[in-house]
Formats: sequence, structure tokens, C-alpha cells
Amino acid sequence: MPNGNILKSENFISKTKIYLIIIAILLIAICVIQVKLIPIAVVTYAILLTYAIWSNNKRKAELSEQLKDLTLNVNTTAKTTLINSPFPLAIVETDGNIIWKSEKFISEFEQINVSNEISETINRVKSKITDTDKKGNINEETIINDKKYQVLGSYVKSHKKNHEQSQEYTMILYFIDNTEKEKLEKEVKDNEFALGIIMIDNYEEITQRVSAEARPVLIANVEKRIYDWATKYDGIIIKSDRDTFYCIVSNNNLQEMIKDKMSILDEIKSINTPDTIQTTLSIAFSNDGKTKIENAESTRAVIDIALGRGGDQAIVKVDGKYEFFGGRTKELEKRTKVKARMVSHALTKFIQESDNVLIMGHSHSDMDVIGSAMGLYRLATTLGKTAKVVNETIDAGIERFIEEAKKTEEYTSCFVTKQEAENIITDNTLLIVVDINKKNYVEEPELLEKIPKVIVIDHHRRSTDYIENAILTFHEVYASSASELVTEIIEYSQVNVELTP
Repeated sequence: MPNGNILKSENFISKTKIYLIIIAILLIAICVIQVKLIPIAVVTYAILLTYAIWSNNKRKAELSEQLKDLTLNVNTTAKTTLINSPFPLAIVETDGNIIWKSEKFISEFEQINVSNEISETINRVKSKITDTDKKGNINEETIINDKKYQVLGSYVKSHKKNHEQSQEYTMILYFIDNTEKEKLEKEVKDNEFALGIIMIDNYEEITQRVSAEARPVLIANVEKRIYDWATKYDGIIIKSDRDTFYCIVSNNNLQEMIKDKMSILDEIKSINTPDTIQTTLSIAFSNDGKTKIENAESTRAVIDIALGRGGDQAIVKVDGKYEFFGGRTKELEKRTKVKARMVSHALTKFIQESDNVLIMGHSHSDMDVIGSAMGLYRLATTLGKTAKVVNETIDAGIERFIEEAKKTEEYTSCFVTKQEAENIITDNTLLIVVDINKKNYVEEPELLEKIPKVIVIDHHRRSTDYIENAILTFHEVYASSASELVTEIIEYSQVNVELTP
């Protein structure tokens, strides 16, 4: 029934009652004044009351008839909509019995036996039903004849079958073909651009060791190979620095680069160069980000990993997963005294500005961890700072060494446990991590979260879960050990650090 008719009916009944009350009051007043008019007043009011009741019943009958007509029309419309649904539609029971199929369903799956696919959908829905007293919505996906359908609908509780205790349900299922939609989405994603960074690893070495006459030819040859390689995949190369290039390529063509295993790496190494110099590249691509800016930041982080792992490799980060290519070149020592001196001065400054210093290595410490940690301990104590080495390793060899070291005055209180370390942490504590760059493999990962000032000194290739928030990193994969790096730091420090045998 339309809301307008309902309101009119209610208003009519309400007004009639008011009128009858008013008339009754007036007739009583007249009868009080003129007692002789009482019989006439009673007859008049009886006639009015009879008419009001008759009129009200007639109005209700008219509204009831309208409601029947409207209900019949709605049911007919609903049935017609189901029958002529633009989507394949089926009414099924959870035992697999198909009660009814629309014309579109029949034509869509005319040449296909959809029983298995529907059965799988029914089983998935049935396994999710927990509240058997309420209606539920259905949203599933299924593949029928290489087409991907989204199955929408609802289920209601139906009868129990033949004294069985299992409850059955009746479901209305709409099959929406999303094949073209997903194809278009894939095309859009494939045609989105990915950002890459390409760096010439040993540019400085080339400029220093190659003659002035041969240098421009070599650099031009390298750049030409890079440009030709990008053009092969419809990419764009933008040179941002003498040894750095940005590459813009579609995600689809990036996949082709991956299939070719980043062939540019071997192509560059095949260039004939004087003085047995082998030119290598570091390459990074990433689509790990919701925005272009986040993609660019992720790409820069990936190139840092490639360089930290020694260069001569490509790393591609797609959907949060890393793929590595290359990295087979013999690593040449490239460290310089200038870098070691700069790190030493910076580290000394950080130690001086801190309240105290904690030092730790990787779990299951080895002699490289203990040696480099004790060297930094002596540097910090020489600078007048309280320092501790966090170690809970119980390896027999290390334990005997630590016991022997504690017999020496300088190292009596050098080593502490995790709990003892946490008791001396302040807002200005400095944490130095040695011989490891993986945050999940340090001696006590919790300290990385509790101490914001972290310094990393390591010689291993950088992993994908490296310590990202370090304020200073001395990372050289060409060093033999972390102890070698610490030795250089102490050598170039501005204080005289005395080490016992």
C-alpha cells in the first residue's frame, strides 16, 4: 500500500472521532438548556454515528482492495525480474539439487556441465554458515570454462531431509562474468610504468685507471649499451649523474627483462677494457608502493641493497618479493682510507654525544663478533663513556675466551646479559651492531626497537631485512671481517686507544 493512502486513511479515522466528540459535546450543551430536545439530539447523534461507522468500513474495504492489487503487481514484477535477469541465475539447495534456472543461465552454460563448479561453490558456502537462524550473503569466485565468475546471492534455512539431523539451505546464486573486467585490469597494471635505477659500479676506478684517450670511448660504449637495452623493451633512459641512470619501463616489459635475466649485466661485462678492468652495473626496480613517490623510495632502497651486496647485480622487488640476478663478478677491494677515516671521526663524535654505549653482534657469536665488539668497547671507554658488550652465547670456545678476558682488568665488566643491558638504557644510549646487518639475527632484536640511535659495522652482503634506521653504516663487503673494519676505525680515531694482547 502506498504511504499516501495509509496516511489518508489514518487522518480520515482520526478526524471522524474528533468530529463525533465535538458534536456530542454540543448536543449535551443544547439538551441542558432545552430538555425537550433530548430525544431529537439522541436520534441525530445515532444517525451520525451509524454513518461514520459505515463510511469508515467502506474506506477500509477500498484500501484492502488496493493493497491486494499492489501485492499482486509486486509479486508479478519480482517474478518477471528473476526470469528475465541479465545475469545467469539459479536457485539451488545445499545438497546440490538445482530447483530452478533462468533462461540466461541455460544459454550461458548450454554446452557445459556446471554441476562440479556449482558443487564446489555450494560446499564453500556451506562451510561458512554458522548462524542457521538468519539469512546470509554469498560472495564467492569460481572458474567455469576458463571464465572467471563472481557468484553473488543469499541463502535461507530450508527443511530437514528425511529425518536427517543435518540442516539444508536454499540459495539464490547470480553468476557475474568478470573475465573481461580482470583482463582490462591486468592490461592497465601491465601498462603502468615501473621506475628503475642503473649505476655503473666502478666509474671512479675507470676514471682513475683508464687513459684520457680511452676513457671517453669506454664510457660512451657503456652508455650506448644501456640505452640500446632499454630501447629493446620500449623503455626510457634518463641520465641523472655521470654514473647513474633512471629507467622508465612498463610493468609488462619489466617482466620481459626478468625473463631475459637482466641480460645487460653480462653485456656490459663483455666490453673490452684496458688494464683488466671489468665494468659492472647495479640495477634496481620496484613497484612496491601505493604511489609513485613510494615506488621511487622503494627503488632507492633496493639499489642500496644491490650496492651493499657488492654490485654487479640486478634486484627487482615486485609485490613485496625480491628477485636477484647476477652478482658473479670477483669482488675487488675498493675501500679507501678516506672512507675509514670519515667513519672513524663520525663514530667518535656519536660516542662522545651519548650517555653510554651498548655493543652486540649476531646470535651465536663467533670470534669476529667478540673481537670487533671488544675493540669498540676499548674505544668507547677510552673516550670516557660507559660501554657494555651484550652477549648471552654459551658456546664452549667463546665462553672460555670470555672467562679469560674477564681476568684482565680492562674487560672485567665488559660483558652483560640482555636484562642487564635493558636496565642501563637511556634516551641517549648508543647501540653499535657488529658483524651483522640483518635485524632478525642480531643477539637481541628487542634492543633495536628500544634504542633509536643505531650504528652498523659489517662486512657481509646486505640482505633484504637489513637494519634500516641506522644513523651510521660502515658496510664493506670487501673486508675480511668486522674486526678488520674496527681495526681501521681505531687506527684513524683521534684518540690513542691502547689494546692489550
